[in-house]
Order: sequence, then structure tokens, then C-alpha cells
Amino acid sequence: MMIYEPTKADKLIEMMGYIVNKIKKNTELELRTVGLTFTQFGTLYAIAQNSEAPMSQRELASACNTDTTTIMVVCDSLEKKGFLRRINDPDDRRINRIEISDAGKKAYKKGFPLIMKTFAPVNNSLTDEEAEIAFPILQKMMIAVRDADVKQK
Repeated sequence: MMIYEPTKADKLIEMMGYIVNKIKKNTELELRTVGLTFTQFGTLYAIAQNSEAPMSQRELASACNTDTTTIMVVCDSLEKKGFLRRINDPDDRRINRIEISDAGKKAYKKGFPLIMKTFAPVNNSLTDEEAEIAFPILQKMMIAVRDADVKQK
């Protein structure tokens, strides 16, 4: 007894969910070896990508596509591990700026190849031409999700 017949889009989303969940699970296992979680690595990645000046926690939350409460918890754990430090903003005492530490840079450098290792099966399964075809479709889906999220706020 089938209650619902999934559309092609439903099946595509289901496949994407499987891929993301599997990569995340495998990445979590790999990153444990350097003392990081998937979320913690993503936070270090965002800081490393914006290294021209220390980011505020609000800017970091935006870069990580999360809220300030969640990023505060992640930063607390990374700070306890010695992977980042908070610096008071000289212009506004209410703002903490986030800076990656030397230990954080080392963990990030060790973690990055592990991330690439877990992405490899997907990366290696596509030709450049196939990725070129998939990109606009996935971008359209991402924009739709982002825009729907903005409308809910």
C-alpha cells in the first residue's frame, strides 16, 4: 500500500540527504583523530577563509550559516581546546573578535586533507562536464532553500 508517490525532485533530495549524511558521518570519524568535530572544523574553515581580520561572533555565525548562540557554544569548545581565542573589539566592548590560534591552524591543516579524503568518492565520481551540468541545478535549489529560510524569519 503506497500512500505517497515521490516525485523526481523528492528522490533527488533524498539522494542528496544520503550523500550529505554519509560524508558527514565519515568526516566526523576522520576528524576525531585531530580532536575536531565536523562543526568545529567548519568553524575553523570559516575563520581561515576570512583571515584578513578577526571576525565577530555574529559574522562567524553568518559565515557558518548558524545562529550566534550555536556559534558561541562551538567557540567555547574550540577555545577550551586552545584552537581559537576571543579578542575584545577595541571599538566596541560588547563585541568579541575570533582569531584562530597556532594550535587551531595546525588542527585545521591536519583536518583539511581528511575532509578532502571523505569528499573524494563524490568528487571522483563526476567529470568536470557533469559537475558543470549539476552546478546550476544545485545552486537553484540552494537559493530556494535559503530564500524560504529568510521568509520564515
